[in-house]
Amino acid sequence: MSHSPASPYVLVPEYALLESLPKHQQQRFAKAIDIMHYQLYDSLTWEQIAEKAAISPFHFHRQFTEIFHETPGRYLSRLRLQIAVDGLVDSSKSVTQIAHEAGFSSSQPWRKL
Repeated sequence: MSHSPASPYVLVPEYALLESLPKHQQQRFAKAIDIMHYQLYDSLTWEQIAEKAAISPFHFHRQFTEIFHETPGRYLSRLRLQIAVDGLVDSSKSVTQIAHEAGFSSSQPWRKL
């Protein structure tokens, strides 16, 4: 599946927040953010993203929360919802198809919204 986020989500200001980290950590966290934004449709968990970026899940969660003031799970859910809302507004696709493209396993989580 070759889904890429809509243009408003391509520019990620979060990279600027990484400047306080040592260079090697900047690179790893930047890779994690890239995965979150550009591989959203893979439905990866934040733990899997941390491992793909060569960061321990514990360290990733702690430092991500400290830097971005939200947990990686909350950030990923918010990002998925942004993509889904954009898809619902600008698409004739089904809700289930949009949910899958945004990285949700089904449209069921939206029933709680």
